[in-house]
Amino acid sequence: MGMDCSSQPETPLTTGSEPDRIPLLRIQELHTQFETKQGTVRAVDGLSLDLYEGEVLGLVGESGCGKTMTALSIMGLLPGNGRAVAGAINFEGKNLLQCSGEEMKKIRGGKIAMVFQEPMTALTPTMTIGRQISEAMEIHLALSREEARARALELLEHVGIPSPRARFDNYIHQFSGGMRQRVMIAIAFSCEPRLLLADEPTTALDVTVQAQILDLIKQLAQEAGMTALFITHDMGIVAGSCDRVAVMYAGRMVEVGPVDDVLLNPRHPYTQGLLGSVPSLESKPGDRLYSISGLPPDLVSLPTGCKFWPRCPLADERCKEEEPFLEQYGNSRAACWKVMPLREVLDE
Repeated sequence: MGMDCSSQPETPLTTGSEPDRIPLLRIQELHTQFETKQGTVRAVDGLSLDLYEGEVLGLVGESGCGKTMTALSIMGLLPGNGRAVAGAINFEGKNLLQCSGEEMKKIRGGKIAMVFQEPMTALTPTMTIGRQISEAMEIHLALSREEARARALELLEHVGIPSPRARFDNYIHQFSGGMRQRVMIAIAFSCEPRLLLADEPTTALDVTVQAQILDLIKQLAQEAGMTALFITHDMGIVAGSCDRVAVMYAGRMVEVGPVDDVLLNPRHPYTQGLLGSVPSLESKPGDRLYSISGLPPDLVSLPTGCKFWPRCPLADERCKEEEPFLEQYGNSRAACWKVMPLREVLDE
């Protein structure tokens, strides 16, 4: 991965709801794999996805579908036994997969930042929280230590840390879960990146704090004019925070489109199952929630054809043998043989 990641020309998509815009981030046929004793794990298996300037995109799916591995591929932070073996991740015209380690250090934190799922494992326990925030600004913004400290204090106050001057020299074990996540957000926003990746940023928090953290991320992103990718399994977060939503299954994209279109008129059976599993206001006491049958597939030995067919109530022989591709349906795209293409609907 030590190749030059110099700028490359981008061409706009000719399909989908954004035909004339060049994306800030374009993922093309990404394959991220892990070598294990059991075999090769295909964590991300041919993913293509565009993210446009100023939008908030929700990336959803069950645990193990490849959401976090997609983000770690973008950041160049894959574990030692994992690597992106094919595809491209173009950001500002540069293929991040061809960047050297030094080039990625300049991009990571400076132009692309990430709020991790569990701050206790992402933050350094031996450094004060103030130093962890200010250090990034010294590196990426070339601020002096005094300037970075002043800016860090402003950020701590902005993200809602009480008595920031008194807490500046505290360590992470002295903070609650919600406060740790606020520190993570302060670090992520410290260098005013163009792209923010938020990986399940509220998973370990209680419901009240979850809402506060989500509102905080949205507010800060809007103030900075930032583009954001929200990784979540919570459709409520998608409905309240995102402009578009992309649904992943077994490392692949199965549906993508504007939030209202996908949530109100889901085309793929997997998306329908995810939405059907969410309690509604119309639910009555004693009503059973819908659940998707079976379990996600083994990523070492994926089924042939559509990867969802073993769990799909609509599957037939074609589903078992042929891999569906993303096709346009209104403003959205879905990969399913059981959805009637828009052109056929219009012809009827």
